[in-house]
Amino acid sequence: MRVIITNDVLSVDGLRWSDRSMVGSHWNAVGRYLDTGDAGALQGFEGATVGGYDGIPVLELETRRDPIDDYALIGVFNVDSIYEKE
Repeated sequence: MRVIITNDVLSVDGLRWSDRSMVGSHWNAVGRYLDTGDAGALQGFEGATVGGYDGIPVLELETRRDPIDDYALIGVFNVDSIYEKE
């Protein structure tokens, strides 16, 4: 599952269900922000982390608009596909 964290977009395997759910909700918030310009949905993820178990480092979800805009501009991620293509 691809996770938008501070300063990167990573593919992370082995996340627990609750973390996968949070990552999916975060992707929805990012998509909403990119579609509408309203960053309100991102505010609920400020300071939110996933991982921190089973060898997965603690990863803080990105909520800053500038990095998200930069990722979108250079095509780093596609909010329609949060899973790595095989």
